[in-house]
Parts: sequence; C-alpha cells; structure tokens
Amino acid sequence: MGYELFNEPHETEVTPQALETDALPAMYRLATNEIRAAGDQRSFIFVEPRVGWNDRTLEPTTQLNTSALTNERTVFSYHHYDGWTIGLDWAGQKDTMENKQKEWPGLYDRMLTAATSRNLIPFLTELGASHDWEVHRTDLRPEVYGRGRSQTRAYMDLQLQQADRQVLNWTYWNYNLYNDHELEDGWNLENFSLLGPGRTPRHTDIVARPYPMRSSAEPVAGFFDLASKAFALRLQGSVVSAPTVLFIPSRMHYKTDFEVRCSTRQALEWDDKRQLLYWWPNPSRAENLIVVCPAGQSRKELLPPFAQGLFDGLNHPIRFPNPFGWLDEATPVENGIRVSGWTIDPETTAPIDIHVYVDGVFVGSAQASGSRPDVGNVYPGYGNNHGFTLTVKAMAGSRRVCVYAINVRTGGVNPELGCRQVSIPIPAACQAIEAEIADLQSAIEGLQSDLGIAGPRQKPMIAGQIRRINAMIAQKRLELDECIKRAASG
Repeated sequence: MGYELFNEPHETEVTPQALETDALPAMYRLATNEIRAAGDQRSFIFVEPRVGWNDRTLEPTTQLNTSALTNERTVFSYHHYDGWTIGLDWAGQKDTMENKQKEWPGLYDRMLTAATSRNLIPFLTELGASHDWEVHRTDLRPEVYGRGRSQTRAYMDLQLQQADRQVLNWTYWNYNLYNDHELEDGWNLENFSLLGPGRTPRHTDIVARPYPMRSSAEPVAGFFDLASKAFALRLQGSVVSAPTVLFIPSRMHYKTDFEVRCSTRQALEWDDKRQLLYWWPNPSRAENLIVVCPAGQSRKELLPPFAQGLFDGLNHPIRFPNPFGWLDEATPVENGIRVSGWTIDPETTAPIDIHVYVDGVFVGSAQASGSRPDVGNVYPGYGNNHGFTLTVKAMAGSRRVCVYAINVRTGGVNPELGCRQVSIPIPAACQAIEAEIADLQSAIEGLQSDLGIAGPRQKPMIAGQIRRINAMIAQKRLELDECIKRAASG
C-alpha cells in the first residue's frame, strides 16, 4: 500500500513547533524523493504529525508543513487514544463514556479537517481500547455493551461510530497471537489485542462492521448501530458504471436473514463466500443511499438524519433469507470425523446440501435428506427429511470441524450450522514428538510462575526464555504435522 515514514514522532531536543515546521517536513520530503527516485511512483506516503497533537484536548492543532507533499499520493496518518481515559485508569478510576459520546464528534471532525485542509488523504491508522478497562462500568447502552456494562466495549464502539460517520479509513491496534495473562500484549504494559489469552476473540462484533470497499460515487456519510444492526451509506455526486462493493459481515450480525433497501439501477449481487454486496447506485440521482438491516426491520426511525431524508425514495426491501439448522455432533473416528445434524432452507421443502470444512479446508459434502421426525415436529411445513450424517477424513491431532448449509438461492448466505473442536488420537510413531511439546509447555508454565515473582532485572530475561521456547514449540508442531501426514499416507 505505501510507506509509513515515522511512527508517532515525538519532540525530544527540539520544540513541538520546530519538529512540525522544520524537522519532520525535511525528513518526509527527503524520504519521499528517495522512494520516487527508486521508481516507485504509485505507493502512498504516510506522514504523521507529532504524537501529542491531539492528546487530552478537544481542540487538536498541528503545525505540520506538508506543502511539498500535496501531489505525492500523501496520507495524513493520525492516531487516537483518549489521554483522559488512559490517565484515569492508571489512577484506578473509570472514565465517563457519556462524555465521550458528546465530545468525540467535534474532536473527530477537527482531526479530519487537519487532513482535508492540507488536501491529504485522512487515515486513522491507530485506535483501540485496553481490555484492562473491563473492570470499569458504564451506564451507557447496557443492551449493547453487555450486562457487565463494559467500558472497553463502549469506548471501542464510540470510536468506530465516528469512523463510520466520516466513512474514514482506520486500523485497529492490535491483533496479537501471543497475548497472555502474565505479559498481556508483551509491549508497553498494554492489553489492547483483539485476541486474548489462548487466542480467544475479544469484542470482535464491534470491529466487524459493514463498510464500503469501493464506491461508485463519493461516500459522504455512514452509520452502523450494534443494537439494531442497521447500516446506512450515503453517496454523493456523479456515479461511475462500476458497482459499489460493500463488506457485510453477515455471519457476525445477520446470521439467518437480512434485507437491503437502496436507490439502484439494477439487481443487487451477493457473494456469500467473501460476504460482499455489489450495488449499482442510480446515476440519475445526485445522492444515493443503501440501508442494510435484519429482515423486516428496515425502519426510518432506526437511521440517522442523513439517511432518513432519502429513505422514502428507496426501493422495496430485497430479502436474503438463509438456511438454518444445527450441528448436533462431531465425533472422532479412525482417520476422520463423523458429523451429524439437520438443516432447512425456508425457500424450499426439499433437502439441501451441507459442506464440511476441517481447519478451514473443504473436505466433503452431503445432502441433508435423512429422516428427522423430531425436526419435522418442530417445523411441520417442511417435512421430516432434513437430517445428515457424514464421515470426513482428518489427520490426527486437535482439529476444528465446521458444517455449512448451502443456500438454494445462488449467491445467498451459506450459514454456519456449527463448529466443534475434535481430538483425533496421535499415531504411536508420533507420540514422542507430542511428549516433547508437552515438556516444553510445562517449562513455559514454570517460567510464567517465575515471572510473577521476578524483579525488574530478571523479567526481561525470563520473557526472552519464554519467547525462545514458544519458537521451539512452533517448530515441534511443524514436525508433528509432518509425522502425522506420513503416518496417514503410509
């Protein structure tokens, strides 16, 4: 995509003004000249103001001089972490999320203006919330932020509401495969990762939001609400012939059925595998709007003012009804896994197909046509023949098996019926490697206990030992996989 020339620049031996008017512009200009001289004319150049320009203020200002870079595909890169929230947590206190809800629209508008006033591309290249803030409670929207009324969830969603509103490019900090209870992110005493200990996802429903990947006209306003799951996008100006491509995380937010209302000149197309919706806005209109909601819930009052004004001119809802069902069992058998369950597509009484994946790889399919009187009793309009039982091949070890119902409508959603973690016994020839991995894991547990009582000088050394042993475990797991493959083929 491009080059980030300096992450979070901070003044040390110069004043903030000298950093932004002299030092940074000179460095950015020289680095850009070298990149272009090397023949790279297309990559974006990311330039960032001093790191403290928007810290603990609702009136962020920067003196960054970018006049020499306005024609260089230059991106104005900025971060947002609320210094007040962080400081209060260090003092063991919660922040007031209701205040953020009021203050952040103006703050985000001023940060955006810092980019657009320089004729640069705005990109919020870091935002995020600490999961240490889960101990703090908020009274804001308990139906969205959970019974625990998590300050972390509220902070994350309030930030992304502003990014939605501005249809802003953004990246979340961070995604750490090695977050654990002791070291957390293992960096800067932080605990921001979307993956927690054991790689457990944390609040991914908040970051998995609908957004436009490509737009047929200028995107000027967006909206997504976690409670209603209502999404809206407004485009303005001349419409090109190519479609607007929207990522719609249907499996996260619209598991069984969703509908679309929009101003359009031809039929919508839905790519379920990639969860992409293709929309051709109406070229005769100066403004176009698309709305996505759970089926039967596309109501004007759920939407913000920019969408309400255009809502009555949209087409009738286009529904995407999806199959439903359940994965009842996934059990290990010799060299494989047996799955069983049921599924129904509401658009037909006939049996439909199911597909099975092991560790993300397609391994087999079947028709769900087995007799299931228990299902027929609950859904009498569809008959009894909607059950499935299938055995698929799988190598020894811990395997994740997932089953999907295949929609009868081409391009429709193929929903997940369920996933299970299944342990298939390790072949005798490979058990020694498995034992080595177990010994290494025990060694890490011991080191993690030592880490909890170690002094400041010892902690970095112990953490380094843990990292080295983790690398050894990763190598041994590769060896184990190769051994299992040989055993299965032999």
